Amino acid sequence: MQWRNYLKGNQRVPGPSSSPAKGVEEFFWREEAPDWWYEFFRPAVRVGWSLLYWVHYTGKENVPASGPVLVVCNHQSHFDPPLAAAPIRRRMWFFGRKSLFRFRPVGWFFRSLGGIPVDIEGSPLAGVKETLRQLRLGRALLIFPEGTRTWDGSLGPFRPGFAALARRSQAAIVPVAIAGAYEAWPRWRPFPRWGIIHVMYLPPLYPEDYADWDDETLISEVRRRIEEGVQKLYSRPILQEWRRWLHQLGWDRPPKGAVEETSRERWSESGEGVPAS
Repeated sequence: MQWRNYLKGNQRVPGPSSSPAKGVEEFFWREEAPDWWYEFFRPAVRVGWSLLYWVHYTGKENVPASGPVLVVCNHQSHFDPPLAAAPIRRRMWFFGRKSLFRFRPVGWFFRSLGGIPVDIEGSPLAGVKETLRQLRLGRALLIFPEGTRTWDGSLGPFRPGFAALARRSQAAIVPVAIAGAYEAWPRWRPFPRWGIIHVMYLPPLYPEDYADWDDETLISEVRRRIEEGVQKLYSRPILQEWRRWLHQLGWDRPPKGAVEETSRERWSESGEGVPAS
């Protein structure tokens, strides 16, 4: 695919002095908001979480304070982007499906908070170019390599794009494990419920750490660290008790037919649906 060839180095990466890549303008109809706007919403989100959810963070110091960074997370719910970004004292950029940006007020809001629209079902090249431009400027990018939210709480396979992004931009990679967000808002549930959520930022991998690895090894190692982090979080007594309580009430599994109905909305490059259970 065109964007994969781009990431392999067949084209020049836009530098700090370059204008945004051709094609990005069709996505971006307004410049990004100033940093004060982002800094206003970051603590506001944290206050909102504290009122509605019990959120616990560990390892925030593992996110480098400067330089290009890929913050790589498992994807349990719609809560994940603000959950992972809110406690970090640097601005985060993140991918978003292009369709989420079509309604202008919503699109501007996402862009103002660092959203980069990507046409997953068509050609994502413009979004990839803009992402590389932001990383080359020394910024942080939040990415979910599963490509979609989990259906059952398990960790899905990782798409390979983030490894190429890291190599092209010489970015540090910070694996992040999220646990409890699935129980708070599973994909098959139309509305969220109260929950207990834990987020763990794991030690970073710097370019010199993965320089001798091939992409398959890098992807496997990042996934392994996240999977172990999620298991460690779910082994905490408070989350074990919360999940036991949900199970007793029958709230830890979708109602009959819910997954089949929701699967029609699934998006992926391959267009695959959810395997029958």
